[in-house]
Amino acid sequence: YGQPADMQAINYLSEKYGFVVLEDAAQAHGAEFFGKKVGSLGHLSAFSFYASKNVPMGEGGVIATNDDKIAKEVKKWIDFGEHPAFNVRITEFQAAIGAIQLKHLDERNRRRREIAKRYSESINSSFIHPTEREGAYHVYHLYTLRHKERDRIISLLKENGIDARVYYSYLLSELRGAEHLPLTNAERFKKEVFSIPVHPYLTEEEVEKIIHSLKAVEVFV
Repeated sequence: YGQPADMQAINYLSEKYGFVVLEDAAQAHGAEFFGKKVGSLGHLSAFSFYASKNVPMGEGGVIATNDDKIAKEVKKWIDFGEHPAFNVRITEFQAAIGAIQLKHLDERNRRRREIAKRYSESINSSFIHPTEREGAYHVYHLYTLRHKERDRIISLLKENGIDARVYYSYLLSELRGAEHLPLTNAERFKKEVFSIPVHPYLTEEEVEKIIHSLKAVEVFV
């Protein structure tokens, strides 16, 4: 949702066991871990530019790496030609939009962090809210809460005009071929998590309304 994983631990295991680290940075544009930007912490990384992301371009994405061998292999797959591949090139129009969006990324991330801080300081302890990992710079693509009465809370928030949502409704263990994966904690969290608006264009009045609504719904759950 915008917070870096513990990349020190992951890279330690990578060095110990010899596996490649692919960062899923789709929701973490501008995030940092101990001063280093997400996307530069593994062997390669993938960013998404979907319309709702912190750098929106409508659709598309990018793969980043400083490994020449990996870069050469990736290029074979993104532009059909001598190697079996797909045409997944970003258009020049999309790239132009992305270049402009990048200029506003830091400012928008700061606003997301301001709103998230307001939520975390105001929301009652009956909700489990996100906390920032040591060394991390969280960019809050989503502000996700946990509560055992999740579905009831979402219903009440929607009645108040708050766009509360569940963004990911299934787990990896529900995909064909991965049914054997034991995801006990994720199964529980799946039934409890939901997100509230945290985009940088929220007005102060809208932020206050969301906070007030969250406090109000607790009376009914």
